[in-house]
Amino acid sequence: MNASNFNKWLREKLIPNLTEPSIIVMDNASYHTVQVNKAPNTSTRKAEIQNWLRCHDILFEETQSREELLCLVDKHKPEPIYEADQILKENGHEVLRLPPYHCDLNPIELIWSTGKRKAASKNISRSLSEMENLIKECFDSITPEEWNKMVNHILHIEENYKEKDGIVAEMESFIINVTDSGDDSSSSDSEDSMGVEYLESDFDYSE
Repeated sequence: MNASNFNKWLREKLIPNLTEPSIIVMDNASYHTVQVNKAPNTSTRKAEIQNWLRCHDILFEETQSREELLCLVDKHKPEPIYEADQILKENGHEVLRLPPYHCDLNPIELIWSTGKRKAASKNISRSLSEMENLIKECFDSITPEEWNKMVNHILHIEENYKEKDGIVAEMESFIINVTDSGDDSSSSDSEDSMGVEYLESDFDYSE
């Protein structure tokens, strides 16, 4: 697979079959991450680096070295825009990219495994054309219920990652009760007159 074939598949196969705005989960394979706004790198000629800086209205001195110019590039490097993301966005869809090296968060990997396992169990001395039909038949046989099961499994893995990373944190609760003290002579900002009750909490009320 290469970027040209993948983008063709997006335009001719995937997008026409998406009947409503969708979120496409995508990994970071090289043909998924062809950048349209690629910045200069260490293999870029000095003149090209200077031209890139001019196009982005970034000031530099003509006498600056190539290394100094690359430092400027690094400071002003834009967020990457990928061809695949752009194609999908133009058609009303969004891309959700997986973290690098985390294919276990992509349910399609489980679907591939299921389809290949089904095909392998039925592959007994078949010709190439018969094998092609068998593979299509096996993947077509995967039901929405199986898909849902795979997605739920991935959601479970996500929750495990969150818990391990400390993203899911429990906060101690505190309650503030505001009542009428009935004492007009006391300050309106007084804790006593406001009937404020502080419960045990990590919150620093002195700030």
